Amino acid sequence: MKQGKGIPNSKFDRIVGIATTKPVPASLRHKHIYVGETAGFHSLGYAGCIFSGKGKGIFQPGAITQADISIINDGDILILDDSGKFDFVWEVGSPHNAFFLTGKCNVSCLMCPQPPCDFENLAYGEARHILKLLQGREIADICLTGGEPTLAKDKFIEFLAHCVAQHPESYISVLTNGQTLADLDFVTRIAEIATPNVIFCVSLHGDNPGLHDAIVNKLGSFEKTEAGIYNLARKGVKIEIRHVITKMNYKRLPQMARHIYNYIPFCNHYAFMAMELHGEAVKNADRIMVNPVQYKGNLADAALLLERACLPVSLYNIPLCMSDERIRHLARQSISTWKNFFPQECCSCSQKSLCCGFFSTSEKISMEDIKPFH
Repeated sequence: MKQGKGIPNSKFDRIVGIATTKPVPASLRHKHIYVGETAGFHSLGYAGCIFSGKGKGIFQPGAITQADISIINDGDILILDDSGKFDFVWEVGSPHNAFFLTGKCNVSCLMCPQPPCDFENLAYGEARHILKLLQGREIADICLTGGEPTLAKDKFIEFLAHCVAQHPESYISVLTNGQTLADLDFVTRIAEIATPNVIFCVSLHGDNPGLHDAIVNKLGSFEKTEAGIYNLARKGVKIEIRHVITKMNYKRLPQMARHIYNYIPFCNHYAFMAMELHGEAVKNADRIMVNPVQYKGNLADAALLLERACLPVSLYNIPLCMSDERIRHLARQSISTWKNFFPQECCSCSQKSLCCGFFSTSEKISMEDIKPFH
């Protein structure tokens, strides 16, 4: 997530609040984080403060000073901690906001950009706090992610129910590896609250058990994931299949498309995704890293097979100049705004406004393969 940094004025517990540069009534200040140049009586009573100037301020136990406040917009929801860091957990105007429900996971994907960590109870508590702060806002998209967000089954169902009740018009996507969904009773409980606006985005990285299990680094995962997909379909919950392309599976992209057509053609959407070379993906780069240019032919064959079968398919995270011209119409602007990056070579490209660009978080970008359109 997008972050900022400054100098903490003291030790304090993590603070969650809505950023404001304007005065807020005293009765509402406990929900807000004041953002301004300097401290004073005008900044008293807020949950926390962020200042661009120096000094510890007046009676400000949870303040960060010497920070770049130009990156903060009124209405952003921030988390402050006493290291001086502040995280943007909800950005005004961004279509890529998400609730991080847990750092725990039940698989160990070789290309995971965010390695699992023991961060569950705090994450759920903060997520509930953020959801309360969003009450009354019109939210187009909500994403539930982790870790594996469905691991704490009861907490997950409770949180999903709150999202649906509070934002019935929002499109809610759940990013999951599908393992817990092999439990039909659990899926039945999900189906009782899931509306047509809720979709489960299930990761499936191979067309056979050996390949998928090797990529997620857990035996038996393929069987459980496919059982979860069938359970969701049986209960009428919407499904998207997400297939991350790596060196281990790119040669079998056409076989993956045929597997989809033969065994799971009932899903609402299918996405082929380029990797973000970050986290575990960096550690395992020799085994999994592959340039989109290397697989664009295989990807075109796979995507066109699904499209000709009238199955809705998209390409995520793949720049237009690195994809086969036959399938460029399937490319989406899929990279989160806070980590979306266009190198200098893209400045003159006539298609830049339509392209997803690159991950700023990726350790390596194939600059030599960037071919701007003119």
